[in-house]
Amino acid sequence: MSGKKTGALRPDAADWIALVLGLCALALRLNDLGAPSASFYDELTTLARSLAPSMGEVLRAARWQYPPYIDFQPPLYYLMVHAAIGLGHTDFFARLPAALSGAASVPLLYLVGRRLGGKAVALFAAAALAVNLHHVDVSQQTRLYAFYGLASLGALWALLRALGKNDGKRRTVAAWALYGVFLALGLYTSYLAGTWLVAGLALTLLALIRPAPSPGVGNDAGDGQPAPHRRRSLILGCLLASLAALLLFWPWLTATAGMRGYLLAAAAPNRPALGTALAHVFAAFSSQYATFTGRPELPWLLAGPALLGLVAGLCTRKRRFATVAAVLWFAAFFLPVWFKANATHHFQARYVLPCLFPVLLLAGMLPAALGDRLPRNLAGGALRLALSVLLGLTLAAPSLPVYPSYYRRDDSRLKPLAAFLRDRAASGVALDFAGYSPPWTRFYFATFVRWYLPGVFEPPLPENDRSFRECLLVTPADDQAPPPPPGAAFLGALARVRVFRTPLLNAAPLLLRPNTAGQVFFETDFRILPKAFAHIWDSQNIRIKPKGLLPADRSASGSVTYAFSPLPGQRIALTRLALDARVTGYPGIPVAGRVLVLVGPALDKLVPYDPGALPPPGKTLYVRLILEPGPRRETVEVTRLALAAAVSGQPDPGITPEAEGQRRLAANTLVVPYEKDALYPGRRPLATLPASQAGQAAPLLVATIGDTAYVDPALSPDYGRLAADKPLTLVNPGSLSIPLDIWKLAGSPRGPHLTVGGATFQVPLTGRNLVATLAAKGRGEAALRPLFTPDGYDPDMADVADRVTRLPREPVLTCPDDKPCAVTYALVTGYPARTLRLTWFPRVFADAAGKNGLQAAYSLDGGAYRPLDALTSSGSGRWEGLGVGRTVTADLGGFTGTLRVRFTLSDDAAQLWSSLETPMALSLSLDTGSLPALSLPPGRTPLRADCPESDGVLALPMPLSDSPVGAP
Repeated sequence: MSGKKTGALRPDAADWIALVLGLCALALRLNDLGAPSASFYDELTTLARSLAPSMGEVLRAARWQYPPYIDFQPPLYYLMVHAAIGLGHTDFFARLPAALSGAASVPLLYLVGRRLGGKAVALFAAAALAVNLHHVDVSQQTRLYAFYGLASLGALWALLRALGKNDGKRRTVAAWALYGVFLALGLYTSYLAGTWLVAGLALTLLALIRPAPSPGVGNDAGDGQPAPHRRRSLILGCLLASLAALLLFWPWLTATAGMRGYLLAAAAPNRPALGTALAHVFAAFSSQYATFTGRPELPWLLAGPALLGLVAGLCTRKRRFATVAAVLWFAAFFLPVWFKANATHHFQARYVLPCLFPVLLLAGMLPAALGDRLPRNLAGGALRLALSVLLGLTLAAPSLPVYPSYYRRDDSRLKPLAAFLRDRAASGVALDFAGYSPPWTRFYFATFVRWYLPGVFEPPLPENDRSFRECLLVTPADDQAPPPPPGAAFLGALARVRVFRTPLLNAAPLLLRPNTAGQVFFETDFRILPKAFAHIWDSQNIRIKPKGLLPADRSASGSVTYAFSPLPGQRIALTRLALDARVTGYPGIPVAGRVLVLVGPALDKLVPYDPGALPPPGKTLYVRLILEPGPRRETVEVTRLALAAAVSGQPDPGITPEAEGQRRLAANTLVVPYEKDALYPGRRPLATLPASQAGQAAPLLVATIGDTAYVDPALSPDYGRLAADKPLTLVNPGSLSIPLDIWKLAGSPRGPHLTVGGATFQVPLTGRNLVATLAAKGRGEAALRPLFTPDGYDPDMADVADRVTRLPREPVLTCPDDKPCAVTYALVTGYPARTLRLTWFPRVFADAAGKNGLQAAYSLDGGAYRPLDALTSSGSGRWEGLGVGRTVTADLGGFTGTLRVRFTLSDDAAQLWSSLETPMALSLSLDTGSLPALSLPPGRTPLRADCPESDGVLALPMPLSDSPVGAP
């Protein structure tokens, strides 16, 4: 290799500028990457596939499109996200592949642009892409489009290298091989990449017939027209690389042919007008967020420079090939998507994201043509590069009002919902969903739980002999949602759902009362979860919906067991059984799913049901249904189970059906005698009262069965409340000691002393309406969470309220007029505080004068206030903020004393929001090593408090989830 050729590979000023632009692009795409909740449909769909337990399961899910028809794409990007969330189960890691792909597209576009149009065109396009808000947004979604765009750029770059100067056979072969690899990556990312094959061949033919040289990599001199003896090798190289990519993709293409044909055939065409589609694309590329700023969309902001650049490129001989290539590139990606738009896959700008790259290259032709008129010296060269970068950056002008914090909207509010549910989780609490109201469906709810609440709740049916006593039931917040079951207590509404706490009472094995002929009958009822729950003895991997039972995870079989026992002394025998089930398979493929029915007098004596060979009588009749989805995960559903049995013999003396039913209910639901001032750490069992006293228990009443009313003491505002004159009793009904590792404290404490049995310790916390979770010999958190809702606003919670007022119809604090106001919250800690964390939702009208704004500051022990965060006016003339909560932290370095956080509002055009969906919180990370680790022995232990405050505090001790608990 000659010295001249080696020198051409050294980075110059333009290369270093491109590197800086790439780093800026990376910073923008990583900014608050994990802050917003996952979005419905798109991000939850990707997560559903990527959360499969193994890469093999990811491939199978993408092949068979299960859950059915949710995302019609090849598996590569799901595998990438699957690997990424293996590094961390957070939104940040789920979106990291997209963010890295988006950032890498900037320097790669520079390399493509430099080879096509020269340095000026390349820097213009790279600068514009680095700050393009549409591309930033796509790069911050758990979706494949950013990587799809990167792969398209890689394919074009490799193709241009192969079509460029003859640098030797080895480099040419390597370039064609790289082109084939990028083609294969694109095909395994999206079926839309099939158009690349045609586009690549067209560009190759264009390169063979171009009448003028194309620009080179290192300078604005062209590569030169290929020599005649190379034309055949270039066509052959393109065909071989394309064929290799197709061969790599062929196994997947053939394996999914039937499903792909079915999905495409089922969709009706829905193609927009060509002009409408072009306007939509250019509006998204240039001013997608104009609606957030209250301004009209500006498709001509980018279409205009692109058309001018098109004219300038065609008029410039050395850029004519690059201009025609960019137009061909745009058409190859735009026209197939527009032409194939249908009712299932509407035409969307992100489907044609690769079209953004040739548009930016075309827009860069005009600045490059202007730069050609500058002197060919060092100063002129520097001015050309600077002009290209600055003009490229100016294309982001309409998006400046929403930089850098508000281009991501948290519309789903799934993270606040997850925090709301997690705060109400406890041992033995299940979580379930009922109803159908898009976007809330069973599939998206299940994905939401797997992503944000893994392992937090029990399954909603009895499983693995674990005890339950309540369920948090989530229903869509609309008029079509099913009514909550009897006894359900409303907890709150946010994220377009309502949350109820409903009791789960189970009396299995079921006691069926015989008729005069000694016959008993049973039929399933799936309409109400608590009723279906009460019938089931045990289950594995089963979920329920109003019309039937089906596997919760269709990658594995599920089973449900029913048990029927007469009164002690009697025997039961099955006489007949009826089962309704359905298996929904895939079109044109034989169904492999099935339902097996096993019956018998004992769990170890179950045999397949045969009407001609019924099992012998026994003390209990067991019926087990096994739902097998088969290798293709068909939908297997049991819609009805009905049976008849014969009861023989006489019950033991003194046994009554009423007493036996209550005994079984108590054994399964941990029912204990009602005690007003007793706590059961880690259990929270139901308490009982005579049904005649049920009226006195409202609103604690959750159900009435027979002569017994069931009440939930945890629904009482006094549950767990301690005061100097109000001690409590801790009850451990088991046979083993319970370690009290966690204490939850709520109220307005002023450093109370707690006494458990003979152990006394202080909780050195003081605050108004404070909530704290403290771990013995470990870490803890103390938080102030003020709400500004009509039913939750407490003006006394503030330490100082200087002229602030709450808006009557919104969860908002603001100033009463155009003068400044402020509100201050205080918290005193004797535990060393490591970190202050503030989550808040400010909103401001961005006036042109830049006067409006909000500021958060903190003070330690009465010292000067230090800035924490601020939202100031950008002059956009619209309301800004509230889309995504702002979260900031400050290192306190083990501080003990009084912490104050002050919010200063400029006037009534500044607002401070706090509600269940926009929850403001001031929290301290504490070192609670001084909190003693205690043990609660079996039996009863007194809990007392030296509470100086009149209302006392709520103190709820609880064991860790893996602490041993003895049988009652």
